Amino acid sequence: MRSDRLPVATALVLLTVAVVASFLLPATETQRGGDRAASSFLAAWKRKLEGTYLVESTFTRAAPGQPSFTSTTQLVQRPPDRLISGLGAVDGRLGGKILRCGTDASGAGRCFRSADDAPPYDQAVADEVDALSRYVLGDRPPYAVVDFLEGCFRLDLRIQLPDPTYGAHALLCFDPTTGAPSRTVIERPDVIETTTADRVTALVTDPDLQIPEDRGTVVTLPGATSTTTTTSPTTTSSPTSS
Repeated sequence: MRSDRLPVATALVLLTVAVVASFLLPATETQRGGDRAASSFLAAWKRKLEGTYLVESTFTRAAPGQPSFTSTTQLVQRPPDRLISGLGAVDGRLGGKILRCGTDASGAGRCFRSADDAPPYDQAVADEVDALSRYVLGDRPPYAVVDFLEGCFRLDLRIQLPDPTYGAHALLCFDPTTGAPSRTVIERPDVIETTTADRVTALVTDPDLQIPEDRGTVVTLPGATSTTTTTSPTTTSSPTSS
């Protein structure tokens, strides 16, 4: 089952970028908030972690008065294997081990695999959903959730935090067929980071779960004039501890 281009509910949210971006709600859009919205968001996140799919996306970082930075990313998931590649790095779990790959300033890459086995996948899913629930549920959660009832959720920061994970506002949309992330927009002070799926497929093959040599363009800070493309061979080693 495959969809080559996702029509990501552009009618749901209008994102306006000025000095600071704003999320505007369409007047006719059905929505809900509170614990029901938060629980729906957590269920969508759990489905995302449990699904099998390959997503090719475009990442954009935009800051007022600065040129936009654009690169490609890829997420391949076939539990318990999962690889996220792009922006000069690879992260995930493969063959029962935690895997992390990085890129230095010269473009050379190196990967590390954990010496110990990764935790059971269902435990990792439960732990991640539990950690996320602390952001959106409870007496005074850091984020309020709006559920658009079409696979899209908006998170609004309610409490001042030094470095909030989802910025001041975030839009997170999920593909209805696979549960894969289809669009993520995170509004940080003077910076908007957008990841939009260009292709989603539920078909994942063994070659898809190989560590890519080309990991995309290394992300730069707003205003930076140079980026690095990773095409160098990768060395893989196992650290003495996980």
